[in-house]
Amino acid sequence: MPKLEARRSALRQLKRRRSVPWLAAVGLFFFSVNVLTAIGASTVYAAWPLYVMAISYHDPSWLTHAMTISYQDHPAVYILIVSISVVAVPFFGGMLYSYYFKKIPD
Repeated sequence: MPKLEARRSALRQLKRRRSVPWLAAVGLFFFSVNVLTAIGASTVYAAWPLYVMAISYHDPSWLTHAMTISYQDHPAVYILIVSISVVAVPFFGGMLYSYYFKKIPD
C-alpha cells in the first residue's frame, strides 16, 4: 500500500505544477532537434558556459561556433551531448504523457 500512496503523491505533485507542460514541450523540442541534427549534419547544439564564449569572441562566427559542436572538432563532447539528448527525449515525452494522460489511482 505505501507504494500506491507514493505514486498518488508524486502524480498529484506533478499535476499541481503548471509549468510542467511548457518545460516538457521545450525540452522535447530542443532535444529532438539535437538528435535529428546529430543524425543529419553531425553537429549538436550546446549551451556552453559564458567563459568559453568569451574566449572565442575574436572569431566573427563566435556565437555559432560556441553553440554548435561537430563530431570532427570535439568527438567526446559530441558523443556526450548526443547521449544526453537520446535519454532526454523519452524523459520529457514521459513528463508530457504523465501530465496529460495518466490518472491518479484510486
